[in-house]
Amino acid sequence: MNNHAPLIHCHGVTKRFGSGDAAVLALRGADLEVLAGELLLLVGPSGCGKTTLLSIIGAMLDRDAGDCEVMGRDPRDMNATERAEFRSSSLGFVFQSFNLLQTLTAADNVAVPLLIAGERRRRAELRADELLDDVGLSGRRDSLPAQLSGGQQQRVAIARALAREPPLILCDEPTSNLDHETGLEMFELLRRATRPAGRALVVATHDTRIFAFADRIARMEDGRILEVVDRNGMTGNGG
Repeated sequence: MNNHAPLIHCHGVTKRFGSGDAAVLALRGADLEVLAGELLLLVGPSGCGKTTLLSIIGAMLDRDAGDCEVMGRDPRDMNATERAEFRSSSLGFVFQSFNLLQTLTAADNVAVPLLIAGERRRRAELRADELLDDVGLSGRRDSLPAQLSGGQQQRVAIARALAREPPLILCDEPTSNLDHETGLEMFELLRRATRPAGRALVVATHDTRIFAFADRIARMEDGRILEVVDRNGMTGNGG
C-alpha cells in the first residue's frame, strides 16, 4: 500500500431500487477510498450493499447521489460506448459464477477481451497461453469450461481478468463456490498477480477464510461502510 492519491474515491453514494412502498435503499451514503497496490475486502452480511457498491465502481450501475471517481474519472459522465471501453481497458472482473463462455476453450475465453480490443488473433492467443501458464493451467488450454473443476474455471476467470493488464480488479464473492483449500489458492494467485504490478484489488465477500490476505477490510452494514480496518488493526472511515 502507498500514500498516492486514491485509485477509487466514493463519498456519500446512495442507490435506491424500485419505488414507492416497494423501494429498497441499497446504499445510504457509502464512503470508500482504495489505493493503488492494495487488496481491500468489502465485508458484511448479504444485502448490506457490497455488490451494489462494486457495480457502481465498475461502471455497471448508476448511483443516485454522491460522488464516485475511479482512476480520476466519473463513470456517470460516460456514455454507453465510453463505459464499455473503460470497463474493457481499465477494469478486470472476477465473479462468483465464473461467467465463462461455455462454447469456448479456456484459451479462447482468456483471449476474448484482447480480441474485442482489436488485438491480432495470434498475439491474443500467445498472451492467453502465457496467462494460463501463470495460473497453472498450461495443460488445459483446449478444455471447455464443463471439462474443468470449479477451481480451474476460476483460474481461467482470473487469467481473463488480467488479459489487458488493468490497474483495478473487482471481485464479487470469488470463493463462495470453492472449497476451503481451493479458495485460499485463488487468493494466493490473485495476490501474486496484483501486488508486483501495483494493481488494486477490491473484493466483495463474507468469506472469513480470506481476511488474512487483505491490506484493509471495509465493514459494511445497511448500505453504509461502518469502518475500515488495516492489517495493523487501525480503524478509520472509508474516505
